[in-house]
Amino acid sequence: MTPTTALGTTTIARTPVVSDTKQLTVSTVRISPGHYETVIFDDSPDQQHHLRLLGSYEINYTAVSASAREDAMELHREAVYVARTEEPKRAE
Repeated sequence: MTPTTALGTTTIARTPVVSDTKQLTVSTVRISPGHYETVIFDDSPDQQHHLRLLGSYEINYTAVSASAREDAMELHREAVYVARTEEPKRAE
């Protein structure tokens, strides 16, 4: 069964990324038919990476959209890769 939130969105994929320096979750949800969004969240207790840049994502803020599930899953995989291989940076 696929989880559905109170707002009616459906979680498609959720991947935790934890290291010595970060606690993140990459989340991809279906907002409505043909509308998917991928976001990187900061799960650290002090939100130390809130609004920092990670690839093209601003943590806790930027949502990258796709219109097809396959495209959304590709975005999810790319976001997980970035979360695992890069460190969050301050916006300049």
